[in-house]
Amino acid sequence: MSQFSDPDATGPMAQGVAIFGEFVENAQGVTATVAVIGKKNEPLYLRLFDEYQTKELYFQSLVFVSLDVIDECVERKAMQQDMYLGFLCPIDEYQIYGYMTNSMIKFVVVLADVHRLQDFELRDFFQKVHAAYVEYLLNPFAPLDGDKIKSARFDAAIERHVATILERPPPAPGPGAKA
Repeated sequence: MSQFSDPDATGPMAQGVAIFGEFVENAQGVTATVAVIGKKNEPLYLRLFDEYQTKELYFQSLVFVSLDVIDECVERKAMQQDMYLGFLCPIDEYQIYGYMTNSMIKFVVVLADVHRLQDFELRDFFQKVHAAYVEYLLNPFAPLDGDKIKSARFDAAIERHVATILERPPPAPGPGAKA
């Protein structure tokens, strides 16, 4: 993926990114994918955002590649009680972050490598997504374990947390900072 402006696209200089040589217009968002993976590595939820929706199979494969890295992280962090796994790996021009609950449910987020978020922001995001997942499970009308998550309320919670935590612009440099 590379960022560039395409003069032939809509508008005077349409902004976008190239994913495997294909121009994706208006690629302004940082968040490409949020996924919830079950205990047996089955996909429970996969949400692609905005301009990344046309590349579902590509991002699905990135999520599943990251599961091997999650397994390695879990072995290393076995003695710690922290569910936040942090930065898992870079793939192409994306950063993949992970979180795993005590019940082996995995949360994965794939971010475009535009600017790095702080660990506390990602930790906060994953904790809020985990809370939304628990709220979803507490619904007596939710499908039984192992079914895909199809809940407008859960989807809205993911959308809200992505917008308020992950999609915030990076802080402006303070006075006296060198560009």
